[in-house]
Amino acid sequence: MFDDVVRIAEQHGLAFIHHPSAHEKVITCGEAARVRGISLRQELKSLVLQTSIGIAVASIPGDMHLHLRAVKQLLGTKQAYLASEAAVSDLGLSRGTICPLLPILWDYPQLIDNTVLHEELVYTNDGTLIGYVAFSPRLLLEAPIASVGHLSRPSVRRLQ
Repeated sequence: MFDDVVRIAEQHGLAFIHHPSAHEKVITCGEAARVRGISLRQELKSLVLQTSIGIAVASIPGDMHLHLRAVKQLLGTKQAYLASEAAVSDLGLSRGTICPLLPILWDYPQLIDNTVLHEELVYTNDGTLIGYVAFSPRLLLEAPIASVGHLSRPSVRRLQ
């Protein structure tokens, strides 16, 4: 599944560890970080986006929210929004299984929040709800189309 990414990681001396069937089913970044025993900041939140120029994949820290205006500025587009559940399903994915390293997503533009690159290792699902990968975030820079920018903002809970 990750053959190309593993080869790239090895060529560049970057960490990549696959843990298939590692834990109970998880969907959210919070659930994943808890069962993996890591900080939410180390859990990579990857989102499939629909933009004026097509699909893109954004990767931000799990404790942050995506700033769509920053995405539009980075891409130079007028439109950028989260892909619908149906669009994600058309890629063979669902909530909790979006991993930027999957072959189905690797060739789309990868938008990487600059703060992700400050981590030694980041963690994300392996395309399933029970397995995960741990890797150097610098591996994302090796995607065919990769851009880095300040794409996230702190999560703010609304009071009701």
